[in-house]
Amino acid sequence: MKKKFILALSTLLILPATFINHNETQVAEADMITSDENTALATAQHIRNNLSEFNQERAKEGYLTAVTSFTTAPISVYCHDGEDVSGLLLDFDGDKGYMVVGPNMKFYDLQYVGNSPVPMALNISRFFSTFEGYSYIDETGTKVEIGFPNEPENDTQEETWYDGQYAAGESKIYDVQAYNDDRYGTRFEYRKEHSIRAASFELTSYLDSDLTLYYRFENYKMYYPKIDDYTCGYMIGKFIAFKINHLNYKSTIENMTYSPATAEPTEYNYMTTQFGMTALATKDMSFFEFTYRQRVIADRIYDDLLTPLQTVGVLEHIYGDEITHVFYDRPGALSLSHMVDLDNNNPILFEFTDSVYYGERVLVVCGYKKYTREITLLGITRTDFKYYLEYKDGYTTHNSLYIDLSYCLTRCGSIYAINTVD
Repeated sequence: MKKKFILALSTLLILPATFINHNETQVAEADMITSDENTALATAQHIRNNLSEFNQERAKEGYLTAVTSFTTAPISVYCHDGEDVSGLLLDFDGDKGYMVVGPNMKFYDLQYVGNSPVPMALNISRFFSTFEGYSYIDETGTKVEIGFPNEPENDTQEETWYDGQYAAGESKIYDVQAYNDDRYGTRFEYRKEHSIRAASFELTSYLDSDLTLYYRFENYKMYYPKIDDYTCGYMIGKFIAFKINHLNYKSTIENMTYSPATAEPTEYNYMTTQFGMTALATKDMSFFEFTYRQRVIADRIYDDLLTPLQTVGVLEHIYGDEITHVFYDRPGALSLSHMVDLDNNNPILFEFTDSVYYGERVLVVCGYKKYTREITLLGITRTDFKYYLEYKDGYTTHNSLYIDLSYCLTRCGSIYAINTVD
C-alpha cells in the first residue's frame, strides 16, 4: 500500500501526575506545565485545562459521568489530506471514551464511551488513519487492524435508497450533492473535483455488448458473457493510446474484419461449446481493438476469466515502458494517493468483490468529488472528509456515476492505478 506513517515511540508517554489526576492543588501545578503550542502535548494539555467544559460537552451528548483524568500514549496519525503527524491517544478514566489529538489544536477522533481500542502498553506502536481507523503492532511485530470499533455496522445500507441514486448500495450515485445531503446532512460542503472524462472526451464508455463476440438469446433477452474486466481494460487502454499518442491509436488502418472462428479458435470452441454461445461471424475492429484482443488471446485468457492483474499485464505488454502501474491492497490507500493519480489523468482499475448492487464487478474509476466538514470542540478542530469516485461500469453509458468511498472498505479487491510515463 502507498501509505507512509511516522513511527510511534515505543514507550508510553507518561505525563506528570498533575496532568492526569484532577484536583484543585494539581490544577494549579498543571497550569505551570509548558509545551510548544504546536505539539500534540499542547493540545492534550488544553483538554486537561478545560475538563469542566469538556464534561459539559459530554453531557450534551447524554454522557453524565464526568471525566476526571486521562492517560496518554503516542500514536502516529495518517490523514486524508496527506498530513502525517505525531499524535497522542487520550484514554479517559479507562472506560469513559478516548480521543486522538495532534499538533496545532487539532483532533482526529473522539468517543465518549469505551476503552482505548489499542493497547496503551509501553512497547506498542499505535496508528490511526482518518479513513481506516485504528491499528497497532504488537510485541511480535504483527500488525493488528482494529478499524473504528464504536461505529455502528452499516446494516441498513443494502435496503436504503438515498436521494441521487439509481439503486440502493454504495454505488449508482448520479447526483452527489443530493445523495450527500440526504445521507450525511448539509454540514458537509463541496470542496473539489476532477474528472478525466471531462478533461478528455477520449475516455469513452463502452458496454460489454459493444466488445463481446459471443451472445445467447434466451427468454426474449440477449445474454452476453461477463467480460467487464476485458471491457474496463479496453477503456483504459484506448484512453492511454490517445493520451500518449501511441502508434496503435494513430494507425492509418481504420478498421479490419475479425473472424472469431479463425482468429481465436480455442476461445471460439470454449465459448460456443461449454457456454452454448453463438459467435458473430465477423466483426469490424479498429486497429487498437485488434491489438488489445490479440494480446488477450496470446495469454490464453478467456473472455470471462480476465482478472485485474491480467488486464494490467496486457496493457503493459502493449505499451511497455510507456506506462507503469501502482497496486493498492485496500481502499484506504485511495484517500490521497489515488486522488493524485486521478488529478494527473491516470485512470484506475477498481475491483468490487461484494458490492451491494454489482456483486463482483470491475470498474474504471475516472474522477472524484471531495466534500468536507469541520467540527470544533473547545477550540480544537477536526476535519471530516467524504470522497465520491466517478466510474464507468460497462453496463451503461451514463456520463457520471459515483461510488461512496466510505462504504467500500470491506467490498473491494484489487485496485490498480495505470500511470503514463512522462
